[in-house]
Amino acid sequence: MYLSTQKRFAIFVALVLATFVVGFLLLSMVFHMESAWPWAVLISILAAPLFYMRVFQLSYVKWKDSYYVGVEEIDYDHKQVVGMINQVVTASQDHLAENIVPGILDKLIDYTKYHLDREEKLMEQYGYPGKEQHAIQHAKFIGKINRFYSKYSEERNMKNQEVFDFLRCWLLKHISNTDKDLGAFIQAKRNAQGEA
Repeated sequence: MYLSTQKRFAIFVALVLATFVVGFLLLSMVFHMESAWPWAVLISILAAPLFYMRVFQLSYVKWKDSYYVGVEEIDYDHKQVVGMINQVVTASQDHLAENIVPGILDKLIDYTKYHLDREEKLMEQYGYPGKEQHAIQHAKFIGKINRFYSKYSEERNMKNQEVFDFLRCWLLKHISNTDKDLGAFIQAKRNAQGEA
């Protein structure tokens, strides 16, 4: 979910104020301090950056065992895509996004086309019955990522959070909704043919 700068600032201010109030109450009640204000202010100042990093910074996509589809080639490709998504996070954290993200998107588009082509060849090779529907989803995604890239190129002020959310959501949805079924089918075929 993308939050505008104003919303992010409002949430940040609310967190700082909440920290101040909680710090003041804790110091007043627990330590019976009559003048807890300076300590509450100090706690708020120290806690504010931690809250900001926790709430607003992008976090890396961590590869989970649940992402495996059971086909080595497909799993390898998915890990490569996760790596590219995480490059967006790194670029954002290092404040290099404006220069680096377009290159990452170019690389991602090329690799995605390669990956989807590889999946379609595997579907053809093993006679996957959902090949046509899966290929339609691939074509829709290529169109979507091309439109997204055009929008990113035109609107240089597009936030990296939007780029990250778009890529992460697509990858996880793609793996869980379409590639799991394909992986199970190919595994069964390979096992039956003694390829595993």
